[in-house]
Amino acid sequence: MSRLINVFFVLITVFTARRAGAESQDDDALSMYRAAQSEVRLFIGGKYSEYREGRLTHRMMKQAVAERLQMTYSEVKQNRELCLVIESEVERISQKCREGRVEDPSCVLSLESDVVENHGEHGRKVEL
Repeated sequence: MSRLINVFFVLITVFTARRAGAESQDDDALSMYRAAQSEVRLFIGGKYSEYREGRLTHRMMKQAVAERLQMTYSEVKQNRELCLVIESEVERISQKCREGRVEDPSCVLSLESDVVENHGEHGRKVEL
């Protein structure tokens, strides 16, 4: 019986450790998504006249995010979830600033980091 209890405690310990590791990874990803959202807003807000003229590309934004996150452009490009976060934030800015028809760049910076769409395997929304 004591051997069965020991096995039970070992299983609980392993399961708890795996769960804690998964939560840590979720926290890291969430921090990365928040930083990406912020960088996209700062990038577009800082180059708003170019944004209004349609001269900013997704590649430029991904490069800015890569630099902020200390990643390579290739690493950002290969991270599907991160690319979706970037695209979602660009879409939010486009809607808020009416695709650049709003003259005041404060429309970009007035967006709040309220939700990051996590389009990963769980397909859930993560509250920021």
